[in-house]
Amino acid sequence: MRKRGPTPLSNAHARARFMVPALAKALALAHGSRTPASFVRQRFPCRPADGVPVILMLPGINNDAAFPYVQHVMRLVLAEGLGTPAAVNWRGLGGLPLSAAGGATPKVYCGLGAPDLAEILSHLRRRLPSSPLYAVGWSMGGCILVRHMAEAGEGCELRAAMAVSPALDVSAVQRYWQGTPVGRLYGLAIG
Repeated sequence: MRKRGPTPLSNAHARARFMVPALAKALALAHGSRTPASFVRQRFPCRPADGVPVILMLPGINNDAAFPYVQHVMRLVLAEGLGTPAAVNWRGLGGLPLSAAGGATPKVYCGLGAPDLAEILSHLRRRLPSSPLYAVGWSMGGCILVRHMAEAGEGCELRAAMAVSPALDVSAVQRYWQGTPVGRLYGLAIG
């Protein structure tokens, strides 16, 4: 058996660039930025049908819909016939520049992004009024998911959700990061 050395596609970040999902539709959010919601590529173009469950993937910090762990779960959802998988590319990720309404300073996404998720879910509900909506969030995506569910309460559009490794005590995480140079720099970026 011949052993092969590393290739550019051995790196998950490089490999992810070649797994871009189809049908990215950029949604304009209230504060002026745009967030693409991507539906996974299938044999035929994926047009979510009303009445079919939609499972929304919420990637972790600095990850987008093209990352292998997101793509893997999207393919599993399709293979198991669970519904239509979709993934969110948070503000400034997935190939869209940061933008803001009315000349405001653009903000990168952070744990305070629950309003973004609420807008995305409202858009899906208007477009697919009979489809049950589900979500899976990893890390910061899970944090945003949990926060959205807490804020939405009984009005939450999601039938069920799963948060994988979310930061549940965001204040503790913030205190930790404020004590590091990288954390202070990130704090400046998110305002």
